Amino acid sequence: MIPDRGPSRHSSKLWGFPEMALDRLRRMLSSIPNVGRTILFVVVVSWKAAPVHIMAWGLLTTASALIPIGMVVVTKLIVDAVVSAIRSPNLSNDFRTILLFIGLELVLALLQKVLGNLDTVLTRILDDRSTLYIGTLTFEQSIRLDVSYYQQSDFFDKMRLAQVDGSSGCIESFRFLVVLMQRLLTFGGLLALFLRLNGLLMLVLTVTMLPSLIIDLRYSFRRYHTQRLWSPTARRADYVADLLIGGAYAKEVRLFGLGRYLINLWRSIQTQLHRKTIRISYRGAAMKSAASAVSLLGFYGCYGY
Repeated sequence: MIPDRGPSRHSSKLWGFPEMALDRLRRMLSSIPNVGRTILFVVVVSWKAAPVHIMAWGLLTTASALIPIGMVVVTKLIVDAVVSAIRSPNLSNDFRTILLFIGLELVLALLQKVLGNLDTVLTRILDDRSTLYIGTLTFEQSIRLDVSYYQQSDFFDKMRLAQVDGSSGCIESFRFLVVLMQRLLTFGGLLALFLRLNGLLMLVLTVTMLPSLIIDLRYSFRRYHTQRLWSPTARRADYVADLLIGGAYAKEVRLFGLGRYLINLWRSIQTQLHRKTIRISYRGAAMKSAASAVSLLGFYGCYGY
Protein backbone atom coordinates (compact mmCIF):
# COMPACT_ATOMS: atom_id res chain seq x y z
CA MET A 1 0.00 0.00 0.00
CA ILE A 2 1.38 3.38 -1.02
CA PRO A 3 1.38 5.79 1.92
CA ASP A 4 -0.41 9.07 1.59
CA ARG A 5 2.23 11.75 1.35
CA GLY A 6 -0.29 14.52 1.95
CA PRO A 7 -0.41 17.81 0.14
CA SER A 8 2.86 19.19 -1.09
CA ARG A 9 4.31 22.43 0.14
CA HIS A 10 3.47 24.24 -3.08
CA SER A 11 -0.12 23.01 -3.14
CA SER A 12 -0.66 24.02 0.48
CA LYS A 13 0.58 27.49 -0.31
CA LEU A 14 -1.62 27.64 -3.37
CA TRP A 15 -4.79 26.51 -1.60
CA GLY A 16 -3.98 28.61 1.46
CA PHE A 17 -3.77 31.83 -0.52
CA PRO A 18 -7.52 32.67 -0.35
CA GLU A 19 -7.50 32.11 3.41
CA MET A 20 -4.48 34.38 3.82
CA ALA A 21 -6.14 37.07 1.70
CA LEU A 22 -9.37 36.81 3.70
CA ASP A 23 -7.45 36.94 6.98
CA ARG A 24 -5.62 40.07 5.87
CA LEU A 25 -8.90 41.61 4.75
CA ARG A 26 -10.44 40.86 8.17
CA ARG A 27 -7.51 42.50 9.93
CA MET A 28 -7.78 45.56 7.71
CA LEU A 29 -11.51 45.88 8.36
CA SER A 30 -11.05 45.42 12.11
CA SER A 31 -8.43 48.18 12.18
CA ILE A 32 -10.72 50.75 10.53
CA PRO A 33 -12.24 51.99 13.85
CA ASN A 34 -8.75 52.44 15.36
CA VAL A 35 -7.60 54.32 12.27
CA GLY A 36 -10.68 56.54 12.47
CA ARG A 37 -10.05 57.34 16.13
CA THR A 38 -6.39 58.08 15.40
CA ILE A 39 -7.29 60.43 12.55
CA LEU A 40 -9.82 62.23 14.75
CA PHE A 41 -7.24 62.57 17.55
CA VAL A 42 -4.62 63.97 15.16
CA VAL A 43 -7.05 66.50 13.70
CA VAL A 44 -8.33 67.65 17.12
CA VAL A 45 -4.85 67.99 18.63
CA SER A 46 -3.49 69.83 15.59
CA TRP A 47 -6.47 72.20 15.64
CA LYS A 48 -6.03 72.95 19.35
CA ALA A 49 -2.31 73.53 18.89
CA ALA A 50 -2.64 76.15 16.12
CA PRO A 51 -6.18 76.78 14.79
CA VAL A 52 -5.31 79.86 12.71
CA HIS A 53 -2.37 78.17 11.01
CA ILE A 54 -4.47 75.05 10.36
CA MET A 55 -7.04 77.18 8.53
CA ALA A 56 -4.28 78.86 6.53
CA TRP A 57 -2.81 75.47 5.70
CA GLY A 58 -6.21 74.26 4.51
CA LEU A 59 -6.58 77.22 2.13
CA LEU A 60 -3.01 76.75 0.95
CA THR A 61 -3.60 73.06 0.28
CA THR A 62 -6.77 73.77 -1.69
CA ALA A 63 -4.99 76.34 -3.86
CA SER A 64 -2.03 74.00 -4.40
CA ALA A 65 -4.38 71.23 -5.48
CA LEU A 66 -6.20 73.43 -8.01
CA ILE A 67 -3.08 74.90 -9.66
CA PRO A 68 -2.11 71.72 -11.60
CA ILE A 69 -5.66 71.54 -12.98
CA GLY A 70 -5.45 75.17 -14.05
CA MET A 71 -2.08 74.58 -15.72
CA VAL A 72 -3.51 71.67 -17.71
CA VAL A 73 -6.42 73.85 -18.87
CA VAL A 74 -4.11 76.73 -19.83
CA THR A 75 -1.77 74.37 -21.70
CA LYS A 76 -4.71 73.04 -23.68
CA LEU A 77 -5.73 76.62 -24.50
CA ILE A 78 -2.19 77.33 -25.72
CA VAL A 79 -2.24 74.30 -28.00
CA ASP A 80 -5.67 75.26 -29.34
CA ALA A 81 -4.49 78.83 -29.93
CA VAL A 82 -1.42 77.63 -31.83
CA VAL A 83 -3.54 75.37 -34.03
CA SER A 84 -5.96 78.24 -34.63
CA ALA A 85 -3.09 80.61 -35.50
CA ILE A 86 -1.77 78.18 -38.10
CA ARG A 87 -5.14 78.05 -39.80
CA SER A 88 -6.02 81.74 -39.41
CA PRO A 89 -4.76 84.48 -41.75
CA ASN A 90 -4.80 87.08 -38.94
CA LEU A 91 -1.64 85.96 -37.16
CA SER A 92 -1.09 89.05 -34.97
CA ASN A 93 -4.27 88.64 -32.92
CA ASP A 94 -3.67 84.92 -32.43
CA PHE A 95 -0.06 85.62 -31.43
CA ARG A 96 -1.21 88.03 -28.71
CA THR A 97 -3.64 85.40 -27.45
CA ILE A 98 -0.85 82.81 -27.30
CA LEU A 99 1.40 85.20 -25.36
CA LEU A 100 -1.45 85.91 -22.94
CA PHE A 101 -1.95 82.21 -22.22
CA ILE A 102 1.81 81.66 -21.86
CA GLY A 103 1.97 84.53 -19.36
CA LEU A 104 -0.95 83.04 -17.44
CA GLU A 105 0.80 79.68 -17.22
CA LEU A 106 3.97 81.42 -16.04
CA VAL A 107 1.97 83.13 -13.28
CA LEU A 108 0.50 79.78 -12.22
CA ALA A 109 3.97 78.18 -12.15
CA LEU A 110 5.35 81.03 -10.01
CA LEU A 111 2.35 80.82 -7.71
CA GLN A 112 2.95 77.10 -7.30
CA LYS A 113 6.54 77.79 -6.19
CA VAL A 114 5.42 80.48 -3.74
CA LEU A 115 2.78 78.20 -2.23
CA GLY A 116 5.40 75.47 -1.86
CA ASN A 117 7.64 77.84 0.13
CA LEU A 118 4.70 78.93 2.28
CA ASP A 119 3.90 75.29 2.93
CA THR A 120 7.43 74.77 4.27
CA VAL A 121 7.08 77.76 6.61
CA LEU A 122 3.67 76.65 7.88
CA THR A 123 4.95 73.12 8.45
CA ARG A 124 7.75 74.46 10.64
CA ILE A 125 5.38 76.67 12.64
CA LEU A 126 2.88 73.85 13.15
CA ASP A 127 5.70 71.54 14.22
CA ASP A 128 6.79 73.98 16.92
CA ARG A 129 3.22 74.64 18.10
CA SER A 130 2.44 70.92 18.18
CA THR A 131 5.63 70.18 20.14
CA LEU A 132 4.74 72.82 22.73
CA TYR A 133 1.11 71.73 23.08
CA ILE A 134 1.61 67.95 23.24
CA GLY A 135 4.72 68.30 25.41
CA THR A 136 2.67 70.29 27.92
CA LEU A 137 -0.07 67.64 27.90
CA THR A 138 2.49 64.86 28.39
CA PHE A 139 4.19 66.51 31.36
CA GLU A 140 0.87 67.42 32.98
CA GLN A 141 -0.22 63.80 32.72
CA SER A 142 3.10 62.56 34.11
CA ILE A 143 2.81 64.61 37.32
CA ARG A 144 -0.73 63.31 37.92
CA LEU A 145 0.27 59.64 37.77
CA ASP A 146 1.18 57.50 40.75
CA VAL A 147 4.86 56.91 41.53
CA SER A 148 4.44 53.17 40.87
CA TYR A 149 4.14 53.87 37.13
CA TYR A 150 7.75 55.02 37.04
CA GLN A 151 8.88 51.50 37.98
CA GLN A 152 7.38 49.98 34.80
CA SER A 153 9.30 49.81 31.54
CA ASP A 154 6.09 50.07 29.49
CA PHE A 155 5.43 53.44 31.08
CA PHE A 156 8.77 54.81 29.85
CA ASP A 157 8.08 53.43 26.36
CA LYS A 158 4.74 55.22 26.25
CA MET A 159 6.26 58.42 27.60
CA ARG A 160 8.99 58.33 24.98
CA LEU A 161 6.46 57.70 22.22
CA ALA A 162 4.41 60.63 23.48
CA GLN A 163 7.46 62.89 23.38
CA VAL A 164 8.40 61.73 19.88
CA ASP A 165 4.83 62.16 18.66
CA GLY A 166 4.77 65.60 20.22
CA SER A 167 7.89 66.68 18.36
CA SER A 168 7.16 65.18 14.97
CA GLY A 169 4.64 62.34 14.85
CA CYS A 170 1.43 64.30 15.23
CA ILE A 171 2.25 66.98 12.70
CA GLU A 172 3.62 64.37 10.28
CA SER A 173 0.36 62.44 10.53
CA PHE A 174 -1.65 65.60 9.96
CA ARG A 175 0.58 66.58 7.06
CA PHE A 176 0.03 63.14 5.54
CA LEU A 177 -3.74 63.67 5.78
CA VAL A 178 -3.43 67.11 4.18
CA VAL A 179 -1.26 65.82 1.34
CA LEU A 180 -3.67 62.94 0.81
CA MET A 181 -6.63 65.33 0.58
CA GLN A 182 -4.63 67.55 -1.79
CA ARG A 183 -3.88 64.63 -4.09
CA LEU A 184 -7.46 63.43 -4.00
CA LEU A 185 -8.67 66.93 -4.90
CA THR A 186 -6.21 67.19 -7.78
CA PHE A 187 -7.04 63.66 -8.84
CA GLY A 188 -10.78 64.40 -8.83
CA GLY A 189 -10.31 67.60 -10.81
CA LEU A 190 -8.21 65.88 -13.45
CA LEU A 191 -10.72 63.05 -13.67
CA ALA A 192 -13.55 65.52 -14.25
CA LEU A 193 -11.45 67.32 -16.86
CA PHE A 194 -10.54 64.19 -18.78
CA LEU A 195 -14.07 62.82 -18.44
CA ARG A 196 -15.30 65.71 -20.57
CA LEU A 197 -12.84 64.67 -23.26
CA ASN A 198 -12.94 60.88 -23.16
CA GLY A 199 -14.16 58.30 -20.63
CA LEU A 200 -11.27 55.97 -21.50
CA LEU A 201 -8.78 58.65 -20.46
CA MET A 202 -10.45 58.85 -17.06
CA LEU A 203 -10.07 55.09 -16.58
CA VAL A 204 -6.38 55.15 -17.59
CA LEU A 205 -5.68 58.09 -15.29
CA THR A 206 -7.39 56.35 -12.38
CA VAL A 207 -5.43 53.13 -12.82
CA THR A 208 -2.06 54.91 -13.12
CA MET A 209 -2.55 57.24 -10.13
CA LEU A 210 -3.86 54.72 -7.60
CA PRO A 211 -0.45 53.04 -6.95
CA SER A 212 1.02 56.32 -5.70
CA LEU A 213 -1.78 56.78 -3.14
CA ILE A 214 -1.58 53.16 -1.97
CA ILE A 215 2.20 53.28 -1.52
CA ASP A 216 1.98 56.54 0.46
CA LEU A 217 -0.52 54.94 2.83
CA ARG A 218 1.48 51.73 3.18
CA TYR A 219 4.84 53.27 4.01
CA SER A 220 3.38 55.89 6.33
CA PHE A 221 1.82 53.14 8.46
CA ARG A 222 5.02 51.10 8.24
CA ARG A 223 7.13 53.96 9.59
CA TYR A 224 4.67 54.43 12.44
CA HIS A 225 4.68 50.74 13.42
CA THR A 226 8.48 50.60 13.17
CA GLN A 227 8.72 53.55 15.52
CA ARG A 228 6.50 51.79 18.07
CA LEU A 229 8.34 48.48 17.69
CA TRP A 230 11.79 49.97 18.25
CA SER A 231 10.79 52.20 21.16
CA PRO A 232 12.40 49.96 23.86
CA THR A 233 15.65 49.87 21.87
CA ALA A 234 15.64 53.65 21.46
CA ARG A 235 14.94 54.04 25.19
CA ARG A 236 17.98 51.88 25.91
CA ALA A 237 20.12 54.18 23.74
CA ASP A 238 18.80 57.20 25.65
CA TYR A 239 19.66 55.50 28.94
CA VAL A 240 23.24 54.80 27.79
CA ALA A 241 23.59 58.41 26.60
CA ASP A 242 22.39 59.63 29.99
CA LEU A 243 25.09 57.53 31.67
CA LEU A 244 27.72 59.13 29.44
CA ILE A 245 26.75 62.79 29.67
CA GLY A 246 24.75 62.88 32.92
CA GLY A 247 26.36 63.96 36.14
CA ALA A 248 24.79 61.28 38.36
CA TYR A 249 27.14 58.47 37.27
CA ALA A 250 30.12 60.46 35.97
CA LYS A 251 32.47 59.27 38.74
CA GLU A 252 31.51 55.59 38.40
CA VAL A 253 31.96 55.63 34.61
CA ARG A 254 35.47 57.04 34.92
CA LEU A 255 36.40 54.96 37.97
CA PHE A 256 35.58 51.63 36.30
CA GLY A 257 36.69 52.68 32.80
CA LEU A 258 33.24 52.20 31.25
CA GLY A 259 33.39 55.18 28.92
CA ARG A 260 34.61 53.41 25.77
CA TYR A 261 32.32 50.43 26.40
CA LEU A 262 29.25 52.66 26.76
CA ILE A 263 30.18 54.65 23.66
CA ASN A 264 30.50 51.47 21.60
CA LEU A 265 27.21 50.19 23.03
CA TRP A 266 25.45 53.44 22.18
CA ARG A 267 26.90 53.43 18.65
CA SER A 268 25.79 49.83 18.15
CA ILE A 269 22.20 50.57 19.20
CA GLN A 270 21.99 53.73 17.13
CA THR A 271 23.46 51.91 14.11
CA GLN A 272 20.72 49.27 14.35
CA LEU A 273 18.03 51.94 14.50
CA HIS A 274 19.64 53.89 11.67
CA ARG A 275 19.90 50.86 9.38
CA LYS A 276 16.28 49.92 9.98
CA THR A 277 15.09 53.45 9.24
CA ILE A 278 17.30 53.80 6.18
CA ARG A 279 16.13 50.45 4.82
CA ILE A 280 12.49 51.50 5.05
CA SER A 281 13.26 54.94 3.61
CA TYR A 282 15.17 53.55 0.61
CA ARG A 283 12.50 50.97 -0.10
CA GLY A 284 9.73 53.54 0.21
CA ALA A 285 11.60 56.02 -2.01
CA ALA A 286 12.12 53.37 -4.70
CA MET A 287 8.47 52.32 -4.63
CA LYS A 288 7.28 55.94 -4.67
CA SER A 289 9.58 56.76 -7.59
CA ALA A 290 8.22 53.82 -9.58
CA ALA A 291 4.62 54.77 -8.75
CA SER A 292 5.29 58.41 -9.67
CA ALA A 293 6.78 57.32 -12.99
CA VAL A 294 3.66 55.27 -13.73
CA SER A 295 1.44 58.24 -12.79
CA LEU A 296 3.41 60.64 -14.99
CA LEU A 297 3.37 58.24 -17.93
CA GLY A 298 -0.38 57.83 -17.57
CA PHE A 299 -0.96 61.58 -17.22
CA TYR A 300 1.17 62.66 -20.17
CA GLY A 301 -0.07 59.72 -22.21
CA CYS A 302 -3.64 60.94 -21.67
CA TYR A 303 -2.56 64.49 -22.35
CA GLY A 304 -0.78 63.51 -25.57
CA TYR A 305 -3.82 61.53 -26.68
